[in-house]
Order: sequence, then structure tokens, then C-alpha cells
Amino acid sequence: MKNYGLNFISKIALSFFLVLSMILPHFAIVKAEATGAIGIDEAISQFDPASVKPNVTVEGYIVGFAKSETSYVIEAETDTNIAIADTPGESDVKKMLYIQLPNSPASIRTEFGLKTNPSNLGKKVVITGSLEKYFGNHAGLKSPTFIQFVGNDTSDPEEPTQVATVKASPTAGEVYAGTKVTLSTATPNATIYYTTDGSEPTTESTVYNASSGIVINEATTIKAFATATDLEDSEVATFDYTIKTAPTAISIEEARNKAIGDEVIVSGIVTAKLETATAHIQDETGAAIAIYPADSLAANVGDLVTVQGKVDEYSGLKQLTKISLISKSAATLPEPQVVTSVGIAEDNESRLVTLINIEITGSGQNFTGTDAAGTFAIYDKLRDSGLVSGKTYGEITGIVGQFTNHQLLPIRIIEDTTKVQDVQASHTGGVTAGTDVTLSTITEGASIYYTVDGSTPTTASTEYTGAITVNNPMTIKAIAVKAGLTNSAVATFVYEIIDTDNATISEIQGANHTSPYAGLQVNDVDGIVTFVIDASNFIMQENTSFDGVKSTAIKVNKSSHGVSVGDAVKVTGNVTEAGGNTRLKDTQIAATEIEKTGMAAVPETLVIGEDLFPPNRIIDNDSFAIYDPNEDGIDFWESIEYMLVSFPEARVVGPMYNNDSPIVVPNTTNNTFNVNGGLNIAADDYNPEKIMLEGVSGKNYESGDHFNDALIGFVENFSDGYRLNTNKVFPEVTKANIQQEVTHLEPVADKLNLASYNIENFSNNKDNTSDEKAAKIASTFVNNMKSPDIITLVEVQDNDGQTDSGNADASESYLRLINAIKVAGGPQYDWIDVMPINNTSGGAPGGNIRVGYLYNPERVSLVDGINGTGKQANAWTEKGSLALNPGFVNPSKFEDTRKPIAAEFEFQEERVVVIGAHLNSKGGDDSLWSPTQPPVLGSEPERIELAQVINDFIDEGLAKDPDVNIVVAGDMNDFEFTPALETLKGGVLTNMVDKAPVEDRFSYYFQGNNQVLDHILVSNNLAEVTEIDMIHINANFTEAQGRASDHDPVLVQIDLKSGKDETPEPIIPENVYNYNNYKTGKLIMNRPSISLTLGENTDIKNGIAVFSEYAEFHGVGFADKTVTISPKKGNAIIDFKGTKIGKIIIEGNHVKEIRNLPSDADITYKKGASPETIEFN
Repeated sequence: MKNYGLNFISKIALSFFLVLSMILPHFAIVKAEATGAIGIDEAISQFDPASVKPNVTVEGYIVGFAKSETSYVIEAETDTNIAIADTPGESDVKKMLYIQLPNSPASIRTEFGLKTNPSNLGKKVVITGSLEKYFGNHAGLKSPTFIQFVGNDTSDPEEPTQVATVKASPTAGEVYAGTKVTLSTATPNATIYYTTDGSEPTTESTVYNASSGIVINEATTIKAFATATDLEDSEVATFDYTIKTAPTAISIEEARNKAIGDEVIVSGIVTAKLETATAHIQDETGAAIAIYPADSLAANVGDLVTVQGKVDEYSGLKQLTKISLISKSAATLPEPQVVTSVGIAEDNESRLVTLINIEITGSGQNFTGTDAAGTFAIYDKLRDSGLVSGKTYGEITGIVGQFTNHQLLPIRIIEDTTKVQDVQASHTGGVTAGTDVTLSTITEGASIYYTVDGSTPTTASTEYTGAITVNNPMTIKAIAVKAGLTNSAVATFVYEIIDTDNATISEIQGANHTSPYAGLQVNDVDGIVTFVIDASNFIMQENTSFDGVKSTAIKVNKSSHGVSVGDAVKVTGNVTEAGGNTRLKDTQIAATEIEKTGMAAVPETLVIGEDLFPPNRIIDNDSFAIYDPNEDGIDFWESIEYMLVSFPEARVVGPMYNNDSPIVVPNTTNNTFNVNGGLNIAADDYNPEKIMLEGVSGKNYESGDHFNDALIGFVENFSDGYRLNTNKVFPEVTKANIQQEVTHLEPVADKLNLASYNIENFSNNKDNTSDEKAAKIASTFVNNMKSPDIITLVEVQDNDGQTDSGNADASESYLRLINAIKVAGGPQYDWIDVMPINNTSGGAPGGNIRVGYLYNPERVSLVDGINGTGKQANAWTEKGSLALNPGFVNPSKFEDTRKPIAAEFEFQEERVVVIGAHLNSKGGDDSLWSPTQPPVLGSEPERIELAQVINDFIDEGLAKDPDVNIVVAGDMNDFEFTPALETLKGGVLTNMVDKAPVEDRFSYYFQGNNQVLDHILVSNNLAEVTEIDMIHINANFTEAQGRASDHDPVLVQIDLKSGKDETPEPIIPENVYNYNNYKTGKLIMNRPSISLTLGENTDIKNGIAVFSEYAEFHGVGFADKTVTISPKKGNAIIDFKGTKIGKIIIEGNHVKEIRNLPSDADITYKKGASPETIEFN
């Protein structure tokens, strides 16, 4: 192993190399990103509304502003998005990709937003982000990590000599009286002067005030120019406005009944402004309507507003768009209308309502509320309502929204209505001196009492009447009191004074996942540029020692920043937290000023596995309550966010996942790498030491490969955890060249071989399942699985695949696979399934995904019976056979998901019931690295319920015949140690996966981890006569390596006749060895089949090593010897013939059977060997 200890000289050398590696790629980054870009048509063809594809780079022309799933406009309403297409004049919305422009860094909207920059229309851009649905199911690119105008050389921008021309919004033309015009210039810190009488403006003219704008009440000509220090004045811009006739104000109810596109004026009180979505206004009649987007309404909750806008509808929700604010005044928020679950309906759409005594189920964003009248949907978009499944709340108040169906958008929840709700503070944590803190409680009419000296408040303490000014470190404690209610709990708010003029990077980062400086402006923050991401983003790091807690580096956003690696800079700007919602936040600075102060040495690179050791078992175990980088992986990687780090001898532990490869430094993991070089998960270990390597598309890294030199870059968070960004500088790798396995379970005449195989949406539609894929899958049946007798097939689609023809028959799909297996040299299989009712099985619409069987009629037969229908539930006869063969297991319990199927087969006069299952997917579960810890597993409760249904069915069968042979096989979409699998076992089944060697125990690969989703369970009476092989041919392989599906098949071999007084067949050894008076250092036996006799006076000092597939031992000479048995191939049989042996060591998992072992034998099991996998006779 290489020594990566860094002395002083080598660290200088490393820093020099790092500077070069960071500078050189920087000059090519715009070109590299653009070269790898795909067109919009190609992106749309790759788009799947059911999945997210990160790190997709696209190139296209800005053609407008996305308004809804099916509409766009050229005149943008906000800077929140743009629509791009392959041609600049495109008008077909189906040929457009919607691009999300996030609010952080602010430079993205400032530079690329179409409202601020209408001249961007028609410009070409290249963007990298996540390809996923946006605006309903429209193809979109969200969470951009790179955006650049094509053709602009922004790596070294020219300094401007003139102030940018003033722009106006709305642009010149017809407007309604009362319209507010805003002026802006792209030049920072510029002053705008203007006139409204047509005269030429000068520096003596009116100075533009952004907070008030310019209100147009009559035909007006605005002329404006801008000035800035050290720059020439801008050209004078002219904007001519005329007044168009305004519509007459109408009621909200009348507006709701107007045609889409009609212009209306309405008045109402603002009842809600829902972040990233809609505002809602309500009039005195209770009628209400949404306003989109929320930030287009410049008013606060409780204001009475009159607005003008166009009537629109989005997914059933009536709303006003393109609004202008005519008037605004303070008012009183209307009382919520008390309704039951029945009231979450069209009549109350957008209305403020309260429901009483609501029981909650669900998780994440989607909950179900239940009251005495029924159930209703609750959508908690930002996951910040505080709702907890299983609790009953006294009151829930919110807005009645609609997205296809009506749902409550929660604003306020009260668990216990008999007590005053806790006091809330407007600020907490770090604040600047002079900050005014306001206190409040949602309980109306309650009085607040507080202390500032740390003492417990009482009604004798100071009564809150106005803001509390914080000038020094302070602790505010407060209670709220109201007659007739129990006092609130004591709320505690601790304040530290933050110095924004002398802040360091590590102080800004802080010892937490969010910065104590978030939302504040910091001034002249010192740092050294370590990494230039693009023309708008760079990393800077302070040259101080790392304390193991607070990162010393930070990301800076500023358009055309002009810095290079090694620049010493002072940065002024606002501290922001990018990300949020379903991903972690990361601290950044949206810079307003950057001052270069010289050049400096790049800070020392820290080495993972030497200077730093990530936790290797726990992601988080305290719900973020304790920031502990030494224990929690999620805290560790946060603590080194954006810092320069080195990963020596990094090993790839899985195939590429969304353009990233999972890596680990070998000496940081506590786990043994599995047989494909990956890392398996365990109940208490999800491998937090693993990290993703960013941007490896096209590099062909494969599971088990390792890098010959250290990877150097910085750590950043993304939707699936943390990743290493090296600016696409990658050392050479040594290839592992893993090979697809062939099962060690050889077909045996009197043993049943049964498999489970998820064949990934297989159908007879060649547009969905190519001939190449069909041939690959067929080949794996024959060459890797050795043609099992019965195969439970998972993810079989109907004949036309994902075409919603209304026909659910899959006969052609089965025959296509059967014929391909025959061509590959396999047997002539038969097939059987139960046809589901069209579009009731989940999966792709029209695909009618199901579980079915192939079986070899030369080996097994299907017991005669009635083939069930899609609605029929199977049952057991009094003799313990199936009433339907095959038939669904309680299909009414498996709504909109795959129904389990039960079939009864006969093999050599022995019957076995095989239940095929494909439980509901894990879709919708939080990421392991979710900002909610522990992650919310929203899919798990349903899976447990479905597992219980199958277990109940098995219990019914065992009640009829306790000796019935039962196998449950399929994709359970959960791990061997989870509640769902424990429920499925239910004390009557044994999961054969539990008997597989640990390094062999996986069938799937997800987000860098290997895991088991595919299981074969057997009734307990079969557990000791069943062997398992998890055949690794897909999960950790790429298509280039032969991958046929995304799951590995699982195979068991069952000796149904075992235990029926059969005597093991004697074996005649091929090679016989007899040693007397023999002396040697070590005796090695390599022949496949041996008989070894040791007589008296044998002296073998270093023991005997046996690699044979069959071996038998005789003689007194073994009494003091150590025999190590390590067969080269599987299914080995070792017959001790009752011979006394000093010590026996069994290595590996190739020993199938041990015969005639002395009762007092001393055996040690090593390298995966286990007595649980060996048959003793």
C-alpha cells in the first residue's frame, strides 16, 4: 500500500499540482460543458415523468416563460423560469423544455430571468441540471448547477466602460391606470435619473426610488439614464405608456365563472402566501381565488387588495395570473370557515378553512386527514407543517387547494386546543446588534410575558407590548396566557451577536447545517480562490487550520466574477442557504462586491483516510439535534463542505448512477467489499463513508475499479447526499474486470431448482423491450441460471407494453421470452399467469405489469385447477391445495399495485405452492441523506400491510395442511432486515437470503449501495433442505458488461424428498492415497476426488490443505493433525468416515455436505463458511 503521509515538501508539491489542475480545466469548462450538451428534442425523448435524471446538460434557445403544463408566454411574469427549444422561434409547447431558475444564487435570475432581461429572448444557453417533471408532467430541468450563454467568453470578461442601459417593467405600451413601472440596470450600485414629461433627464432630474416605482395614471413618457462611479453614463432610454380602459371591478365569485383569459378586477383580503406557489384572496362573501405566482402580489397576509389579472386554471385550480396591484390597505384577516372533510371541495376552493379533531396518517408531503365525516388529502409541500402520522389534532387551518383533486394546504395546526399555543420569535440564534425581535402566539387574545435574564417567566414578568431590541447576547424566555386555557410551555430563544464586518468563512459556515449568518450581509470576507466552477461561481477557502467542525471554505456566486485559482479576495454579499425542501442546504455567499488583494498559496489539501476519517456506520442518529461530525456521516461531510480534499486509492463500489460513480477510500470502511467490489447495506449500516464522484459520464468506471492516484477536489451536497467534484480531473484506473457469475447450484435430477427474476418491464413491444435485451435475458436463463425448473417472473407487461390499448393479455410477451430461451439453447418452457384488470396494477399506464411463471414441463407440472380471474381471490381446499390454480392472493387488498399470485406445481410426486409477489415500490421515500432524519419511508406502511396479507394467506394454508410446501419468491422492494420482511416471514417462513454469505447478499444497486430487494422464502419445513445462490449478473454491471435487467436473479435448490429415510449414495474416490511413516512440512491435496489415509508415524508439521470436491479421511495419523478444507468448486462433499482429527478448518462456501463427522470434532469456520449452509449426514 502506498504511504500517503504528507511531509512539508510533499504538501507544497501537492498544492502546486492542485493549482495547475484547477486552473487548466477552468479555461475549458464552458467549452467542455457545451460540447457534452444534448439538444432539446433529445432531452425530451430521455425524459421520464416518473424519475429524476441528474446532471443532464442541454443546449437551446430561450423562447418564453413557462406558464403551465400546456402553455407559455413570451412576456415573462417573473424570473422564476425560462422555456427553451431547439429553434429560436419555436411555438409548440411540446417541443420546449422548462428550465427552473432558483432564487439562490440571486445572480441566476438577475442574469437569465426573462422578466428582468426581455432581450434574452432568442439567446442560446447551455444548462446542466436534473431532468425531471416541472409544471405538472412537463419535461423540465430543475436545480441547475451550470448555466451559461453560448458563445460568450465569460472565463475572462472585459471590464465594462459604460453603465448598462436602463430597462423598464412592464415594457412600453398600453397599461392600466395605476400600473407601477419599475426601472433597473444590470450595473451594480448605479443611480437612475428619470423624467416623466418627455424632457431629457440629467443628474438634476428625479432619482429613481425602487421601493415606490413610477405609477402610471395617464399617458406618460419616461426617459431615464443611469450613472455609476468610474463608468460612462448609460444611453438615455425612452418608454412610452398609454392608458387602456380598465374592466369594471367584479366579485371574486363572478371572476371564478369568467372564461379563461378574461381580464378582471377583484378585491379581497390576502389569506395566505404559500412559498413557491400561490397567494390566496377572499372577499366578504367567503368566495376566494388563487393568485399565481405568490411573489407577484406585493402585499402581506391580512392586507385588503384590489388586483387586476387574467383568469386562468392550473390542474383544476382557478387562479389569476399576470396581476397588477391597484390598491392595498390594512384589514382584518377573516375568520376561517369551520368545515368537515366534505368541505375540502370545489365550493370552498382557495378559502381559509378550519377542520376539527383530525386524525393524521401519511408522511413526507402527503397526508390523509380523517374526521367524523370522512377523509381528505393534505399536501405539505415544504414539509414544515409539523404534522405527525398517528396523531390527532384539535384544529388544522389552511387553504383549500387543488392539484387534480382537492386538498388542504396546511397553514396552522393546533394539537391541543385546551392550551395556549407556544410563543414564537421572529428571530433566533445569531443576530446583528440592534435587531428587533417580535414575539407572537397563534392563540388569539393571549398575553405574552417574558424575561431576558434567563429566569422562568410568570404573569408577574414583563408583559410583551412591542419589539425587544437585542444589542448583546441574550436569552429570552416567554409564556403565553389566556383565561380558560392552560398556559403555554416556556419558550426559550438564545441570541448571539454576530459581527458581519469581521466574519471569517468558518464562522459563516458555523457548527451546523445552516449558517448563523443566513440572510445577513457580510463584508470583506477573506479567502483564497481554490476552485473556479464557471463564470458565475467559485470556491474560496481561508488559510487556517481545520477544527474538525466548521468548514473553512464556501461557494461564492457572482456573475462575471473574473477571479482565478490562487487569487486572494475580499467578498461582500448576502449569506444564503441553497437547496432545501427534499435536499440538504448548503451555505453560499451571493456576492455584491469582490476585491482582489493579490495572489496566495492554495490552502493545504486534507487527505481522507489520513487526516480525516468519515463515520462508517451512522448517517444520523439524533434527528440533527446534535452536530457531531465524528459520529454522524451527514454532519461529517457537511463539516468539510467545499474544502479541498484528497481521496487516495479511491475504489469504485458500483456502476455509474446518474452520471456519478460511488467511491470509498478503502481504509475508511468497516465493511468487507462484496463479490462485485461493492458495499452492502445492513440494518445499522448504510455506508456513510461512501461518496459519489461527480461528472463521470463517458468514463466507463465499473464496480471494483480503483484509481491509481489520488482524486482531488471539493465536497458538495446534492439530492442524493454528498459528492466529490474534481472539475472532471480523473487519474487513471486499474480495472477490476468483474465477471458475470454462473450459478454453483448444478441441476440435480431429484432436486427442484426454482428462481425469482425481475426482468424489468419485459413485453412483446420492441419499442419498449429491444431484441437485444430479450436475447440477453434469455441467455442468462440458460448460461447463468442453468435453466431452472420454475421461474417466478417479475415485471412482465402485456403484449403491447406501455401502449394503453385496453388489452391486458401478455401471452405474446411470455412466448417471446420462451422462444428466445429456446434459441439460446434452453428447454421449451410453458407459462402461466392471471390476467389483471386493465390499469389496476400500477406501473406504466397501459403496461399492466404483473407476476407470472415459466416452468419446464419436462420437470414439473401444473396441478390441475381453475385459472382465476383478475377479481377472484384464491383460497385453500380442505386438503391444503389451492382452490384456484393459479389465482391472485386477496387482490382487493392490492389496489393499484401488483397482485401476488399463487400456483401449485408437482415435482416427482411432491407438491409445492409458489407465491409470486412484487410489493409496492419505495417511490416517494426520502433519500437516506434527506433533510428529514430519520428519512420518512412513506411507502413502508403499505408494504407491511401487503406482506401481512400474504402471510395471512399462508397461515390459512398451514392450518389446512401443516406439511404443505410453500415458496414465496419475487421483488419485495425491501431489505432482508426490515419490518416488511419480518412480517412476511411471520414465524412460518425462512428467508433463504439470510443464509447466503454476507459478501454474496445483494440483488440490486441504488445510490451507490448494494442491497437485497429480491427474495425467496420457504416454509420452515423446507429451510434445511434448501440451498440459495444469488447470481450476480446485472446489479453491479453496465450494459457494456452484459447487463440484461436492473435486478440479479435469485435461485434456490430444494430437496423435496430429503428426510424421507434415504441413505446418501456412496461415492467411490478417483484417487487413493495411503501414507505411513511419512514426513513433510505441509501436505496439499489438489485432485478433485480423493481418499486419504494417514497411518502411524506420520509427521506433517504445517497441516493438511484439501482443495478437493470430494474427500474422505481414514487412519489414526489424523488424530493430532490440522486439516484445512477449502474446495475450489461448489457442492463439495466431505466424508470423515468417523475418523478422529485434531482440528478441522472449513473455508469458503463451497462445502455442501459433511458425512460421518465425529461428535467431538473441533471445527472452525472461516472466510464465509457457516454450518447453517452445510448439510450434515
